[in-house]
Amino acid sequence: MLTHYQIQLLRSLKKTAVILLLMAWIGRPTGETEIASILEIGICTARRYLVWLERAGFIRRDRFHAGFQLANEGFRLLSNGVSSDSHDEPAQFERVPAIIINDISLNQESEVESTTIIAPPPAQIERVLSNGSPKPEKEPVPEIDPELAAAFKAAGIVLNTRTRRLAQMSHVTPEYVRAHYDELKSRRKGDITGLLIVTLESGLPAPEPEPDPNMRYVTGEFADFIEH
Repeated sequence: MLTHYQIQLLRSLKKTAVILLLMAWIGRPTGETEIASILEIGICTARRYLVWLERAGFIRRDRFHAGFQLANEGFRLLSNGVSSDSHDEPAQFERVPAIIINDISLNQESEVESTTIIAPPPAQIERVLSNGSPKPEKEPVPEIDPELAAAFKAAGIVLNTRTRRLAQMSHVTPEYVRAHYDELKSRRKGDITGLLIVTLESGLPAPEPEPDPNMRYVTGEFADFIEH
């Protein structure tokens, strides 16, 4: 759990560096809502920074709904680093599979006790870094099957970035959308659009249609005695 002092320190920092520092402190996958709450910034701002960091290769998505976690390789200063009053061997560096902040101790009475070392960004993101604040490039709008688009419209789903990404999932078909829409509509009152989108994203099996109660007489043991 972050201390009050850590949260106040994070809020005083700027831009993407603080996002990486916060994610290292949290130590588990996190998302835009939690980051926005801790840093007291807008969710859209947090989302923009996360998108930029993901494209730059610093973070990666941990499953679809679990959030993001650190992904870029970094360096960690080992414990035999040189101190100001010693003649030890020079500091050594070790490859580790994430950006690691080593031996940081923060509380309300103390200051940061060691230096944070973050690996230089990969060559492919130098151009992004040189542009200053993160400005994600516009991605090409994927085409959607007309029949699937019609199923979305009938279910009240508006096309946006999220739902266009949903439409690209292999399990999402017009029949799949209609099956879940009909099942949710029969059980719930009011707007079900948000719940429907989450259900479609989850990949739950399509519900089986309710059998027609009248069909039991047509196909049952007394079917031969019934005129059709």
